[in-house]
Amino acid sequence: MSEFKNSDIMRGVIEAVVAVVGRRTLGSYTIKIVKTVTTKLQKEYDFLKNITIHDAFYSENNDIVTVSSEINSIEPKTIGNAIDAFLREVYLQLDDEAGLYFINEFKECIGEEFVMQIRSLGVNLERIQLGQHELYSQKERKNVPLATNIEEKTTEKKQKEDEDEGPLDYTWRDVSTWKYDNNVCTLYKSDGSPLDTLHLDSLVEDYVNRYTKYKEPEQITSKMIEIDEKEYEFLETLYSRDLDIEMTMAMLQISKPEVDSMVDKFLESEMLQYVSDNEVKLTRKGLLYLLEQMKT
Repeated sequence: MSEFKNSDIMRGVIEAVVAVVGRRTLGSYTIKIVKTVTTKLQKEYDFLKNITIHDAFYSENNDIVTVSSEINSIEPKTIGNAIDAFLREVYLQLDDEAGLYFINEFKECIGEEFVMQIRSLGVNLERIQLGQHELYSQKERKNVPLATNIEEKTTEKKQKEDEDEGPLDYTWRDVSTWKYDNNVCTLYKSDGSPLDTLHLDSLVEDYVNRYTKYKEPEQITSKMIEIDEKEYEFLETLYSRDLDIEMTMAMLQISKPEVDSMVDKFLESEMLQYVSDNEVKLTRKGLLYLLEQMKT
């Protein structure tokens, strides 16, 4: 395993976070989140002042972050504590849906070598992930209102959103023109410089989810199907790490038909869902089931 300097690790962490968050929200908002969290943590970790976050979505060289070499003199444990706090704070800035798979996507984006380096600094990514899912589970349980209260709560939420300052740091008056290309709409200022980049598929999905009139409360998965020991072990392992078929067969000591049967069962019960033709991931129901079992 290669040894990375503190500056390399911090740069890799921030770049990975920007990439993951940027998949589900506007580019300008992604940068705003990272800048806000970094500035907030400077009160406790003064060395973070040696990190500069750029508006990389608009820069010519696409550099997202500059890290001063002065950070290399900081104790590894302190760097680890700062990374732990950074990841937790970023999650709190995200919508529930965007944050649900945040750590898994972060690990996939930053790569195994960096993950091992981060862990060597004392950062427990699985513990962070479990805490995030526990927080999500608590919110889900609180957000099962009576049908008669749904419209009233939605109205109150909208009124509060109207009163609060929006996440964008510009208004429609700042938009001079815009261009559309391959599902991406770029907004421009009057001087021709880019103002923001909008991914239309994400905007449409957000619009439908936000303005759906009635939302059915999620059913508790454990009451719907029975899961044996091997099936639970499969879900638990999938929750903590990425798996392929060969690895699953070796770790659980089961055959390929047994793996296929498990996947089919959990897809049918909506505890798994496809993310590509040959890749699946846990759904909300699957996560809630695991969290329930971890408490017992």
